[in-house]
Amino acid sequence: MTAADLQARLRAGLPANVPVLPPRDYLLPAEWQEEGADGDLVENGGRGLHAYLRQQAPQGYVQLQHGDGLSSNGVLDVGMVQISVTASTHEDAQALAQHVRRLIGSQPVRPTLQAFQSAQTFEQDDHTRIVLTFETRAIGV
Repeated sequence: MTAADLQARLRAGLPANVPVLPPRDYLLPAEWQEEGADGDLVENGGRGLHAYLRQQAPQGYVQLQHGDGLSSNGVLDVGMVQISVTASTHEDAQALAQHVRRLIGSQPVRPTLQAFQSAQTFEQDDHTRIVLTFETRAIGV
């Protein structure tokens, strides 16, 4: 499953006001500059992650990362992919992470090509980031 596949799946299953950023937009929240209603930059406006969360992602956002490595046993190709969830509060980040986990992770009654592996939580004064790691599986070629 590619990052584009994951992005499409998340976009379809998450609320419309939750941005799903592809790997190439990793720095977008950190480099964000506050915009006015007309889309122009606000002079002396807010910058960075707190401005992005306030203006573009009040419920948080999801950041896809490129997969890590790939191994094969001749039958199955196995890799890892990480999806970060960031929100202003710990509670919002947890709720969004659970939603992502339900959309992407495998369950006995709904198997997928991704199996949840782990979650790490990083708390700051103004936001919480939860990094979800999934094992990806595909039939080897």
